[in-house]
Amino acid sequence: MKKIILIIALAATQSLIKAQDIHFSQFYNAPLLLNPAMVGIFNGDHRAQINYKDQWRSVAAPYKTFAASYDTRIMYSNVDKFGIGASFFSDAAGDLKMGTNQFNIMASYQKQLTPEMGFAFGIEGSIAQKKLSSDVSLQQWGNQYDGTAYNPNLPTGEVNTIDNFTFGDFTVGTVWNYGYNEKYITANDQFNIQLGLAYHHLNRPKQSFWADKSEKLYSKIVFHGLSSIGLSNTNTSIVPQFMYFNQGPAQELNLGTMFKFKLQEGSQHTMWIKEAFAGVGGFYRWKDSFILATALEFQGYALGISYDLNTSNLKEASKLRGGIEFSLRYIPPPVSRFYGKTPRIR
Repeated sequence: MKKIILIIALAATQSLIKAQDIHFSQFYNAPLLLNPAMVGIFNGDHRAQINYKDQWRSVAAPYKTFAASYDTRIMYSNVDKFGIGASFFSDAAGDLKMGTNQFNIMASYQKQLTPEMGFAFGIEGSIAQKKLSSDVSLQQWGNQYDGTAYNPNLPTGEVNTIDNFTFGDFTVGTVWNYGYNEKYITANDQFNIQLGLAYHHLNRPKQSFWADKSEKLYSKIVFHGLSSIGLSNTNTSIVPQFMYFNQGPAQELNLGTMFKFKLQEGSQHTMWIKEAFAGVGGFYRWKDSFILATALEFQGYALGISYDLNTSNLKEASKLRGGIEFSLRYIPPPVSRFYGKTPRIR
């Protein structure tokens, strides 16, 4: 019965699934996948990030997604900053391990318009490979159904072979920042807001495992934002966040809030003693899942853990179990003298 429910649910959403890129529930901890303009927007000189997601283990072969990124700022002043970065992601879905390996390089230009407000523009170029498992025994075709069950000894009847293929891809994006820091170290009265817009798959690359069939990848528009609001003279900050994308017939909306609690003050002089935070929160992916999230930041490291509670039509098979996700970020103490004007949004 579980397999029947799974097949019905996947068939009903097939047109949506085939159009979507990879995505993380902790979208706020995968900034370079959201928008190339996010390159270099952080407090520090260097940033490294990894993300891992394991989902649908409760209903089928698990879908696994891994991503890693690095970015830094170069040629900067109090007013103008340039950022460069690179990222990589790989995912594998189902028994056939269908997925994508993609490498991205990106650059951004950031303009500080006022001490409180800045604007950034970013571009990205990518090379990607769509892949399927080379193990033919994992492939099952309609002609191998003998009227009662699947029979792997029957011929597939398929003339064309399935080949992995490679394509290039391009993305552009913008980000607007506004914010001010605490009046003094224990005031916790900072306020920051960030809004971003990105356009992915500008060139709409062809997508096909068969030589005689041509489909193009839908372009994708991503709109995202977050704010960091300090509750004055407390150790608590509220960080509401959202992300919306539209890609062909598919769309997704994530929104929610993290509550951050300061565990340790940072040094305003040496910058080697970093602030420490613990955080908890929740998000809702529209008509799909509730996401429980927690975070810990200490000495430049930030660990995030989240779990999806599936609420879509698939919940009859998943029993609410969506998947677990981890993120790890490291930003070493800055040595540049111009780091302080970047809004303190994490």
